[in-house]
Amino acid sequence: FEDFRQRVARGVALDRQSRELQQLNQAVLRAANEDSLTGLPNRRYFIEMLNERLARARDARRHFAVGVVDLDGFKPINDLLGYHVGDALLVEVARRLRAAAPDRITIARIGGDEFGIIFPDAEDEDQLRQECRGILAALDPEIQLAEGSVALTGTCGIARCTGPDCHTAEL
Repeated sequence: FEDFRQRVARGVALDRQSRELQQLNQAVLRAANEDSLTGLPNRRYFIEMLNERLARARDARRHFAVGVVDLDGFKPINDLLGYHVGDALLVEVARRLRAAAPDRITIARIGGDEFGIIFPDAEDEDQLRQECRGILAALDPEIQLAEGSVALTGTCGIARCTGPDCHTAEL
């Protein structure tokens, strides 16, 4: 019986270690793919998703679009009011952009005050423009922070990929 008990105890310990290792792997993967400030996907994840889209577009001749939103006037706000205010501003901007975008759209923080957007189905150019305007409109209401309110605008550039001429992305 003692041998059987020890085997069961080792099996239980191995199961526990396996679950802990799996949780650690998930945490590392999340940390590697998530912007620690905003909780949005990060540049690494964005490029990975973009390259997947490019491969699909070439193989299946599917249209998609990629956009970059750059916050206008962010640097002076960050410089004048401090990085803690800039960070709070970025967190709120990320929340608003994510809330304004349909679920099928990927929004990621790709650097500083730049956010990348992947529009998975960009067959209709008018719909693409409308979605981009809707995302930018999320910046319109002034952002209320402890230090005061901040009016912020953004600029969005979009490029469409329409099949076999798409190339691997590097940002």
